[in-house]
Amino acid sequence: MMTSAKAWAAARSSSIRPPVPPAATSKWSAWKNSTPPEEIAVIYSKIKKHADYTKSQRAFKALALWEDMIPKFVKVMPKITSACSSR
Repeated sequence: MMTSAKAWAAARSSSIRPPVPPAATSKWSAWKNSTPPEEIAVIYSKIKKHADYTKSQRAFKALALWEDMIPKFVKVMPKITSACSSR
């Protein structure tokens, strides 16, 4: 098992890929089941790009603790009203 410090250091490497989460961890399995893996990968890649560009310690930590971070993301979409749909 990798310590958080080692995971954090590993996340700083430029060749890191999004970790494959365990198949059935209870704390995020519901979120994972309702969110396509492609969307999770997009979030990861955007944070990775931000971390590489800005050297943000917070971004590197989020990447290192990725499995714990996944359920903390919320997808926000505008509410479609009848006025919007009639255009």
